[in-house]
Amino acid sequence: WDNLRVAALCIGVRAYPADDALHTTVKDTKKICREINKLNRCRAATLTDPESNRDIYEAVRNFCEPLSKNPPEMVIFFYAGHGKEINREFFFLPTGAKYEDADDCENTCTSHLKVLRWLKKYVDTPAMQLAYASKRPP
Repeated sequence: WDNLRVAALCIGVRAYPADDALHTTVKDTKKICREINKLNRCRAATLTDPESNRDIYEAVRNFCEPLSKNPPEMVIFFYAGHGKEINREFFFLPTGAKYEDADDCENTCTSHLKVLRWLKKYVDTPAMQLAYASKRPP
């Protein structure tokens, strides 16, 4: 992971309960990861079906720590799964997320702003977030 132009963390979440399952997110995420890894000086890692926001945080930390010594030119965070917007803040929903009200969502989901702060904490380089999310009803 040295001397990279782009490093990407790609997260796909499919294993939601019953009718909420998303059938192509993990496949799409793995395909994006494969395509990034084909590019010169670009590397991507994949996380599938995180159960909690802690799983997402640990994936970001484990992804970024090795990059901190030799940061890439850009970091990409790609997410495919359910999401919810509350007060102009977007939340990524892990499989075990509760999202009935704002307090539940803030405690069990992962804020896009928090992800950007985590990326900046470990790798002070331009970051891009791409979300391919199915919004949960209000």
